Amino acid sequence: MDTFLSTGHWIYIGLTGAAIISYLTKQRYLRPIILLLSLTIVGFLQMACASPSGSIQNLFYNWGEWKIVILFAVTILIVLIPSFFLDKIFCGWVCHKGAVQEFLFQNKISIKVPPRIDKILRYIKYIVLAAIIIAPLMFQYRILNSSTQPFKVIFNLGGPLSAVIFMGIIALLSLFIYRPFCRYLCPVGAFLGLSSFIGIHRLKIDTLKCSSCNQCEKGCEIGAISTKTNSGITTNRSKVKLNHSECIMCGECS
Repeated sequence: MDTFLSTGHWIYIGLTGAAIISYLTKQRYLRPIILLLSLTIVGFLQMACASPSGSIQNLFYNWGEWKIVILFAVTILIVLIPSFFLDKIFCGWVCHKGAVQEFLFQNKISIKVPPRIDKILRYIKYIVLAAIIIAPLMFQYRILNSSTQPFKVIFNLGGPLSAVIFMGIIALLSLFIYRPFCRYLCPVGAFLGLSSFIGIHRLKIDTLKCSSCNQCEKGCEIGAISTKTNSGITTNRSKVKLNHSECIMCGECS
């Protein structure tokens, strides 16, 4: 197995292990520290290698060349396996792209995207996921490249003008909207979101202890918790809902 594990893989394993232990032992204060380590080590020192999103695309681009496919499959499994037990903990605690957006976010000037628009926009990441699978598999075309991967601009300290503009838009939106790329565009988030439906362990809301105070919803910046009825007024604690496909296990609701 060591043949297929690069330095980037071991870094992911180490950071994810630290995240899992920190979450299970309720050491939530370590989350920004782990994110900062990921941003520094994975982002700048490793230049975002190995890339989960790139691995999904390249796995299908090289389909049939099994020795190469296994290399990309390992990256995907390292990110995927923890999600079966703790939903999208990789996204909330380890992802270097998520770290960039989180550190840019300014809660004092934050804005809330209208629920209906937000719900529609969240489907885009599933379209992106489908595109990076279908395009290389059927047309031998890689959608994710130097011009369409905005975070490469930061980690490589430069890039094509289109990527620079794209990253500039994401950075600007990140000041006002919590993790806009994660919410609406990230194919890895979509992939892990789908896996959450068959997860072994899932974060649960104890409705018996719920006092309908709405604090969990207010603390959930990613918008995975809903405590509102159709009328918009919380009247029944059984209406508290957690969207596992969006939850990044940040722990702010606990």
